[in-house]
Amino acid sequence: MALGAALPEHGQVATASGIALLTKVSMADARAVPLRQLGLRDDPFERELLIVGLAPAGPVVAIGHFSWADEQAEANVADTLGALSGMGDVLLVGDFNQPPESAALAAFAEAGFVDCWPRLNRARSGFSYPAPTPDRRIDYVLERAGAPMVTALDLVTGGFSDHAALIARIER
Repeated sequence: MALGAALPEHGQVATASGIALLTKVSMADARAVPLRQLGLRDDPFERELLIVGLAPAGPVVAIGHFSWADEQAEANVADTLGALSGMGDVLLVGDFNQPPESAALAAFAEAGFVDCWPRLNRARSGFSYPAPTPDRRIDYVLERAGAPMVTALDLVTGGFSDHAALIARIER
């Protein structure tokens, strides 16, 4: 994993279907939850949500890679909200393949998730795709918590992917 090699201090790794969490904090558990596939020709890919509980008694971190097809993306979001229902503090991150003004992002906001980028980086666009010269924002760090958890958020390009990597600092 290229990003893991570039960030060796992040010794804990959980993966599922091309998505990964690298963390310095121990993991209590990790599981992949399948997301519905509507059978659309525009997006035939199977998708999963990786849900990781951080230890001790840390927040839940969920990582998703959602569809670019609006109907499929809305199904991915509905499945994600169902999977995260009833969980306490949640950090939801990933390639949502949707612009900030999309219905998919609006559904997360309606469910109490806050987009961390505007809160922490007002003067910067947050463009993350395509790397190495991003021109759009489709990757996100959202939090649903009693108090803000994410204290710093940055983008790193470096050939890890066709996206810039989002690096978040979490403090509790």
